[in-house]
Amino acid sequence: MSLLIGFLIINGWMIAFSLEYVMTFLVMSVALLAVILTNSSSVSDEKKRNRIGYIFALSGVFTCFVDFLTTETLSFTIPMLVLLVLQEKNGQLKYWKDVLKQIVLYGLIFIISYACMFFLKWILATITIGKKALDSAIGSVMERSIGTVTMGQSTLDPSATTLQKLGGALWKNIGCLFPFKEMMSAPAVYTALFCCILFLFSCVYLFHGTSYYSNLGMSMLLLSLIPFLRFLLLSNHSYLHYFFTYRALLVSVVGAIYYTGKCCEEYWKRRWKRQWKRI
Repeated sequence: MSLLIGFLIINGWMIAFSLEYVMTFLVMSVALLAVILTNSSSVSDEKKRNRIGYIFALSGVFTCFVDFLTTETLSFTIPMLVLLVLQEKNGQLKYWKDVLKQIVLYGLIFIISYACMFFLKWILATITIGKKALDSAIGSVMERSIGTVTMGQSTLDPSATTLQKLGGALWKNIGCLFPFKEMMSAPAVYTALFCCILFLFSCVYLFHGTSYYSNLGMSMLLLSLIPFLRFLLLSNHSYLHYFFTYRALLVSVVGAIYYTGKCCEEYWKRRWKRQWKRI
């Protein structure tokens, strides 16, 4: 349910109408299905870990091959989030160190496989086309990370400073999660975000029951921060193309909704039990 709500918030139905946007979601869906099937298989835990590592390696390779820097992190974050949820239900999230180790290990596997595919593509392009292809790749990376952006729609407008670019990369992407996003300024976006966080925290605090599910909560917090790190590292690209890069926040939305619902679950169970006893 939380995944469905997340898709609605990021306007997921629009993805099907764009070949560029849909590719990452297809890779994410295949990786997600593979993770679910692997985790539910009857093989040993060691074999499960190895197979999941292969899944994230292939996910990184295929994401790099088919994606054009849209929402590439989703191929890792959503399958990883669901994997942690399944492990929590099976009672496997006992120690925080194990949770952190999984996220770091599988994250490195995804990043390394993505990087290897990236370099392989451009090495082959350089061999077939020439040095011009390599220069184009380096220039593309530099442009998307530390390139110049203007404050308006024209190249004649003043250039944004580093702080303006970093801040814009964050609030422009976050703002796309809310209605009337075209009319929202940075203060309005941060105010709306603060209100949402305050509401979710209030629900967790008031209805959490007997457990905060700390390991699950911390793991989801880490995964939720990955899109923001991506926005900052590729600030120029995130600033200019926020209208589709914001969908990487799907993991943040899903994680927040699921964790809040999980913490409130005990409260509703106790309430229904009291109602049944009265009947």
